Parts: sequence; structure tokens; C-alpha cells
Amino acid sequence: MTLAEHCIRGLYAGWRILWFDRSTIGFLETGGRSVLRSFMALGIAVPLYLLTIYLVGLDSNAPSMARAPAWLLLVSYMAGWPIFGFLMFHLSGFLGVGQKFSGFITLFNWWRIYALLLVLPVNILMAYGLVPALGADVLLIATTGLVIVYKIFLVRVVLTTNYFQTALIVSLDIILFLILEDSILIAFRPI
Repeated sequence: MTLAEHCIRGLYAGWRILWFDRSTIGFLETGGRSVLRSFMALGIAVPLYLLTIYLVGLDSNAPSMARAPAWLLLVSYMAGWPIFGFLMFHLSGFLGVGQKFSGFITLFNWWRIYALLLVLPVNILMAYGLVPALGADVLLIATTGLVIVYKIFLVRVVLTTNYFQTALIVSLDIILFLILEDSILIAFRPI
């Protein structure tokens, strides 16, 4: 499979997750090469994440995000991808689903683009004050909940884990993101 074909199939497979398609993994190449190629999704995710940083920085309710250097937030976001992959490599072996690791991380990386796209409209509404503060918070919580539901579906379908293992993997992703981003935001909060 060529690199271009891998990227197209990865984007399509990520799209199929949004429709709760259980056969999504069949669209992807799996193996070591596919894991490395899936990091090409960063090429699409990075501009989306930069736009998210910009939009959240415009929101008057997020002063710490406006103070933190965008490049530092971007580096922490990008670092989270291989760190999560490394942790999942070892965790999937521990959980007994190591043979499914390459398919999972490949699909998960491509799906992250759609996770950013799901949150983007809410960030636009919040940045330009198009919804009241309470409405924006409700929208953000609902959208974040939807992203978590998709993550749970992806983990359950690809890794065929039980509910405890699924909760562990989804929590790992969320906690890793929070640790990386919040450590920067805390460093740049007002004294």
C-alpha cells in the first residue's frame, strides 16, 4: 500500500468510526509500518490544534491559555501521540491484546483528526461569544462526552477489551493529555 493510499484509507476509517462502523479496521493496513505511517495524521491534526489554541485564546474565560506560548502547547500535544503509543504498546501486551496494537494505534491516530473537528465548532462559538457562557459550557461538556463515547467504541471494537480495560485505556489517553497540557498552563498562569 502506498503512503497516499494509507492516508486516504486512514481518513476514511476515522470517518467510519463516527458512524459506529464495526468493520472499520478492515479498511486499514496493520503492522509496524502502518503504525509509523499513521503519524502522518499529525500533518492534519497540527493545524487543527493550532486553530483550537487560537480560538480558546480568544475566549475571555480562558486567560491561562492566552498566556501560554502556542508553540509549547503544540509541542506537548505532538509529544502526546508517541507517548500514548509507547504506553499502549506495553499496556496492550499486559492486557493480552498486543497482537491488535498496530491496528488500534493506526486507527486511533487517524481518528484524532475527527476528535478535533468535533470540538472545533464549539470553540468557534465560544471564541466569538455566539452562545452565552452557560450554553457554551454545556456544549463543550456534551461534545467532550461524545468524543469519549467514540473513544470507548474504538477501543472496544478494535481491541475487544472488557469494560474495565476499556475504561483504563480511555482514561490513560485523557490523563496523559491533561498532564501534558495542564503542566504548561499551570506554569503560565497568573501569580
